[in-house]
Amino acid sequence: MSGRITGIATIRVDGQEFPSERGATLNPGGVNRNVKMAGRRPYYNEEPVAPTLQATVLHTEELDLIEINRIRNATVLFECDNGQ
Repeated sequence: MSGRITGIATIRVDGQEFPSERGATLNPGGVNRNVKMAGRRPYYNEEPVAPTLQATVLHTEELDLIEINRIRNATVLFECDNGQ
């Protein structure tokens, strides 16, 4: 069985596509589980982790860098070329 892995991601913010270089990463967030041991018994607590997106965006004629910095409360789509 062979599977396709992500090579290039398409990033859209409120419908506007942001051209980016290879290597974009997405951490969907969730929880971080911290384990502590008491003798041989494990205990844990959970902390919320915010989602993060890191990408190198290509500066084109259509892309306003100042507007990127002003993005708030937007819908962000991270579409992988493997269909995910």
